[in-house]
Amino acid sequence: MEIEQIINELRFNSGRFPAEALKKAAANESAIKPFLLDALDEVLSKPYIAIGNEDYMLYLYAIYLLAQFREKQAFLKIIELVSLPPDDVEWLFGDIITESLPSLLYSTFNGDLSLLQKTVENQSILLTVQGACLDTLGKLYSDGVISREFLVQYLREIIAKRAGDPNTDPFFFTYIQGVVAERDLKEMVPAIKKLYEENLIDPIYFGDFAEYQHSVGQGDSGEVRYIEDIAAEIGWWACFRESNIKSK
Repeated sequence: MEIEQIINELRFNSGRFPAEALKKAAANESAIKPFLLDALDEVLSKPYIAIGNEDYMLYLYAIYLLAQFREKQAFLKIIELVSLPPDDVEWLFGDIITESLPSLLYSTFNGDLSLLQKTVENQSILLTVQGACLDTLGKLYSDGVISREFLVQYLREIIAKRAGDPNTDPFFFTYIQGVVAERDLKEMVPAIKKLYEENLIDPIYFGDFAEYQHSVGQGDSGEVRYIEDIAAEIGWWACFRESNIKSK
């Protein structure tokens, strides 16, 4: 199967999971990478080709394949895509933001910590995107890519900035709670307690402060991980009405 034929088969959803085309794509990693990167650029420059067209799928396959390939050139493009206007991002990605974005960013991370930080701090984008970048930073700490001191200092700084901003959504701090709990950053617990005292925490997720304390240090949930197999990641999506995924 030629590369252009693979791309054409991945461009639109036919109602069946394109297992064979994706296997061919994975087997031709070097040759297909430029086409996949171009697919992301195409949506960045012309988002209308995907927005409003539920069958246009190429950019989604491209993102997951590039993550599976650990392609660092995809990192900036993914950040740019999820930094589009919130309504557009909701259409383009839906539940992918909460379910997979941290893993997609982690799998393609190019070493640019400042870009992750800028995205966390960008209040014009979806809150869930900001949270995904925080989760990615937490995983990078666990991997030893960034130091504990760096992460703690950054969290302190971002809390100080956002706590005094009346436009801050309280759920932003829930994402910080999650990083502190999952990465066992016990030295950050007093700062979280202060947020509770200032009524800046929505208790719907972690409960009151006493309940939250019990969640700190419970271990890595494993939700932020390397993308290893696109079929396992997306083959179950409801848009594939007829599954042709064969068991290995």
